[in-house]
Amino acid sequence: MLLRGQHILAYRPYTDKIVYKFVERAVANGINVFRVFEATNDFRNIETATKAVKEFGGEAHVEVNYTVSPVHTLEKWMEYAEQLIEVGADWLSLKDATGIMTPFNAYRIVKGIKDRAKGKLPVLLHCHDMGGTSSMCHLMAILAGVDMVDTVLSPLSFGSAHPATESMVASLAGTPFDTGIDLKILEEPAQITRQIKEKYEKYETGYTGVSADVFIHKVPGGMISNMVAQLKEAKRMDLMDAALKETPSVEKDFGHPPLLTPTSQIVGVQAVLNVLAGERYKIVALQDRHQRDQRLRQRQVRPAAGPGEQRAGQENHEGQRAGLLAALR
Repeated sequence: MLLRGQHILAYRPYTDKIVYKFVERAVANGINVFRVFEATNDFRNIETATKAVKEFGGEAHVEVNYTVSPVHTLEKWMEYAEQLIEVGADWLSLKDATGIMTPFNAYRIVKGIKDRAKGKLPVLLHCHDMGGTSSMCHLMAILAGVDMVDTVLSPLSFGSAHPATESMVASLAGTPFDTGIDLKILEEPAQITRQIKEKYEKYETGYTGVSADVFIHKVPGGMISNMVAQLKEAKRMDLMDAALKETPSVEKDFGHPPLLTPTSQIVGVQAVLNVLAGERYKIVALQDRHQRDQRLRQRQVRPAAGPGEQRAGQENHEGQRAGLLAALR
């Protein structure tokens, strides 16, 4: 299960008691592995969820969300690993939701984390492929000592998804990293997956394949789909390229957050509003204004916060919709 820390499965934070109860019922109903994450890598927001998962017998895979920015140095990734050891994570899940990681960076980061953790924290790599480098990243991470890589059956693979399971199995066969999986047993599930995919192909946007542009705009596939839907509603698909080009500027203004839910939604919606209005920040959704003002305050004084408090920012979809409709009018 993908668990958004204090937000559980939603877009607003909940009390510790509700987080504990949710995890208790999830474990009781058969969930035993939880991918726990907080989009900005503020691990104070996942402490309660991680403790609950472990107390009820689950396995906590805590995610470190990858991005490229002046803030996110090699040492920063090492610091995140140290923080997760303190939090009590069972695994560190290095997550590249967009597909902008490059092979040698994958090697440096994974090896650095493994060396810093000194065996206390196994590492897995979760890498999407919009930049076309994920298979290479997986191989380099394996050479660096990664303990697990995420893949998907070939009909759903690459682009906004992961490397193909079959491709990785074949690539590692006969090496010290041989998975022991027979490719023949993957034929039937791949065929079933192919049939399922055919039912949903009409919903594909045309922006979820491999594109080098992702190294510039850093927008994950899910958010690109949302941007397409918003611009189609406004009957302004001609602004799609402009919205993608605007995204890095908004991302910088908001403090270089990794772009995945909910930060990708916040940044992406604001980029769309900027190009629809024809003027940057002429229309600012409520949650965007809060995020921007909060970031400016944090640059001056970052307040201390104790564990267990609700500190995650709320994503207000009504505010987004109101801002978008105002732009359309």
